[in-house]
Amino acid sequence: MIVNQLEVYDMDQDGRDDIVTLDNRGVISILSLRNDSIAFDQTDIDS
Repeated sequence: MIVNQLEVYDMDQDGRDDIVTLDNRGVISILSLRNDSIAFDQTDIDS
């Protein structure tokens, strides 16, 4: 995956910013920081 565009929003309104990406396949994804670590969960919302 190659990220073509990246924006930062609070998508789930939890008070923390999430990273929204658009990749070279045309997929929009949200990267949300996990509560218990420094890892991110990725959720594809469009393809």
